[in-house]
Amino acid sequence: MSAPSPFAAIDIHRDPTSALAIWRDLEPQAAATFYQTRGFVLPWYETLGRDLGYAPLIVTARDAAGEPAALLALAEKRVGPFRAAFFAGGKDSNANLPLVRKGLTPDAADFEHLLRAAGRRAGVDLFVFLNQPRAFDGRDNPLTLLPSQDSPSRGHLASLAPDGEALLTQRLSKDSRKKYRKKEARLTETAPLAVVSSEDATTIPRLLDAFFEQKLARFEDRNIVSTFERPSARAFIEAAVAAGAAKLYGLEWRDRIIAVYGGGGYGSRFSAMFNSFAADEAIAKSSPGDLLLFALMKRLGAEGYRQFDLGVGEARYKNAVCDSNETLADTFLAVSTKGRLARAAFVAALKTKATIKRNPRLMALMSRARATAR
Repeated sequence: MSAPSPFAAIDIHRDPTSALAIWRDLEPQAAATFYQTRGFVLPWYETLGRDLGYAPLIVTARDAAGEPAALLALAEKRVGPFRAAFFAGGKDSNANLPLVRKGLTPDAADFEHLLRAAGRRAGVDLFVFLNQPRAFDGRDNPLTLLPSQDSPSRGHLASLAPDGEALLTQRLSKDSRKKYRKKEARLTETAPLAVVSSEDATTIPRLLDAFFEQKLARFEDRNIVSTFERPSARAFIEAAVAAGAAKLYGLEWRDRIIAVYGGGGYGSRFSAMFNSFAADEAIAKSSPGDLLLFALMKRLGAEGYRQFDLGVGEARYKNAVCDSNETLADTFLAVSTKGRLARAAFVAALKTKATIKRNPRLMALMSRARATAR
């Protein structure tokens, strides 16, 4: 006789407040990241998610005894003729996971049953789960054991330690350390550098002003369209900071914020949502973003974090400090006939994206095309 499903009762919640009790129960004990916390998801629902056309869709499950078993914080959106459900957070969420009660080990079949039942009840044609760690906290992610494919990009992780100076000495070459000391000295010859953070509430507006000015200028230069252009993006970050989930850090020089990092911690892992730096040639040549990153690695390690998630996508600074990659997967589960058609389109689009990202010549052609289109 097969074991009973750990998901005996399934509910869907279009009003997030109706799921708060089970969320509060599962969040402290589940293996998860900052992106599954209420402090990240609830502000996103109310601001940027709503502005982008997403509606909350939270799926919860209880076991046969009525105890909370799992929660998936999702967001529903119409895509053409289809209704699709994604993890809440959209492109701002770098590592997506379900919240599962500690000690419970549901398998792929359990989650398939959960999703199909929830999808039929909610009228969802397709579940689209992107950027999921294939393994997390020493266990396979059961959602990625459903039919899945590798995500176009991997996650980049940097180990942290209480002695950040020793860690960076080990991580960076002797020549690199010498180069960065010269860059730092170039700035400190005229004024000291200081790391400021959103822990000082009066600094939050300055940090956000600097971030959006720096980020949007860089995107404009590269002809990239971004959600950061929307006022709701700033409202989302402000709300997440106010909720105590997100934190902002800045490198201050001459009363000016010349680099910014934003993200949030959960457990022993700190996840970076975004970063920016001043593009002025006189400042940029001193790599203020890298200097802030190094200072932040020391600070987070001293605070007890053991892993710094620098997110998906390739970048020089990630290669410099990260000592491991996180394999991510995309899962597509069709619930209806229309969903099966939509699944084929999503899979093909992401395979094309992966092909381009893994081919330097194609990436260069795309960059030139963007520049030409300006």
